[in-house]
Amino acid sequence: MAANETTVKLDGVSKSFGDFTAVRDLSLDVRAGRVFGLLGPNGAGKTTTIRMIVNITAPDSGTILLFGRRIDADLAFYRGGALVARGLLFIGGGDGYFYAFDTKTGKEVWRASRNVQLSWATPVLVRAGSRDERVTAGTEYVIAYDPATGAELWRVKGLDSNAVPSPVVVGDIVVVSAGYPNKVAMAVRAGGSGDVTDSRVLWRYAKGTAYVPSPVAVDGLVYLMTDKGLLTCLDAATGEVKYEGGRPPGASSYMASPVVVGGRILLMSMDGDTHVIKAGPTHEVLRTNSLGEPIAASAAVAPGRLYIRGEHHLFAIGSGT
Repeated sequence: MAANETTVKLDGVSKSFGDFTAVRDLSLDVRAGRVFGLLGPNGAGKTTTIRMIVNITAPDSGTILLFGRRIDADLAFYRGGALVARGLLFIGGGDGYFYAFDTKTGKEVWRASRNVQLSWATPVLVRAGSRDERVTAGTEYVIAYDPATGAELWRVKGLDSNAVPSPVVVGDIVVVSAGYPNKVAMAVRAGGSGDVTDSRVLWRYAKGTAYVPSPVAVDGLVYLMTDKGLLTCLDAATGEVKYEGGRPPGASSYMASPVVVGGRILLMSMDGDTHVIKAGPTHEVLRTNSLGEPIAASAAVAPGRLYIRGEHHLFAIGSGT
């Protein structure tokens, strides 16, 4: 794809919810090789626009093109996020398929059938021996695919709950979880073939998970978090419980997933507080910082920076050096 070609194009897009117009007659082009962001006050339509681009919400009017293809029944997306790896953009399909596109040209590399229920979890890439695997969590099945071809490699019986949190990878172990209607976490060792439900599931754990936030891992330990910020620490390989019910200093709700910075775990609440938790087998709150406004989005970690999107502001946190 040439540097000046359009990758995302909106033409006259509008969306209303009852009497409220969230987006009105929006047109824009996003060109290849460019970084594009949406800025504006709360209620400006940023989230609605993104939800329309990834086909979570349908526009009332106008057209949306991705790599020149219309976002509608021709290319339906599942609700999980996209994965970019090895020069490919992987997008799940609500039409029973998922797709791989070349990130440079925008051309479809392959499409593969995925006849399972809807999933909200973003897939992950795991290295198992000499091969890569693209692992997707789901209600019915957890399935690994060959990212080069889309061929199914293995599957295990799924979570029997809404697959919203994204999996976390520890070496060749994939930990998947769900928090509604049942709380469940499960670890699978990648690298299998066929149905590996009885051979490669390492452990299951039936509490401590969240409906929305995803788990994190540090130094071989997995940290599950509830929607109220309670932490559970498990050994990723054995499922041994290191601690359960680690509490933040105050009661709150959590939508953002925890992130790991400098070997410490950051929990960001809807009250605007960031709790810094010591990584390790003992729960310890090191400090709490407040930004003064609700935090619903997971933070983005970059070299020397932590980006946090609050309800009203985008914050960039640095080391101060």
